[in-house]
Amino acid sequence: MNDYSELKRLAEEQCISSDLGMFEDHQLCENILSLIADNKRLAALLECAQGDCRQAMQIIERLTPEAELYQQIQIAAGSLPSSWEISLRVEKGYGGVDLIDPHGTVVDLDNVDESLSESVASAVAFAMSKEG
Repeated sequence: MNDYSELKRLAEEQCISSDLGMFEDHQLCENILSLIADNKRLAALLECAQGDCRQAMQIIERLTPEAELYQQIQIAAGSLPSSWEISLRVEKGYGGVDLIDPHGTVVDLDNVDESLSESVASAVAFAMSKEG
């Protein structure tokens, strides 16, 4: 039951004797009402924690592409064959990756639909396939 005020009202009704107008078992009723209050506080904490988790996930989602690009650059630095280069080009409205072969020629990888991290990975794979 999500409506704690209704739950509290029901508990109080059950604990109050209609003919005496007082608690039949005062300690038991106090315990029940205390548990209801604790449950309400825990629910509020859980809701807050879930909000924090949602915010953390939003931050992670924003940072993931940057982390993937960083990871692919690290892989490229360790795996790119000698004399091959990868260049990151950025201009207003565009960012892209160029693969440069050992002769200084830019290789057309046709990777316009890829993210920057995917483009770096494709460039490394292409260069390795030519050297392998």
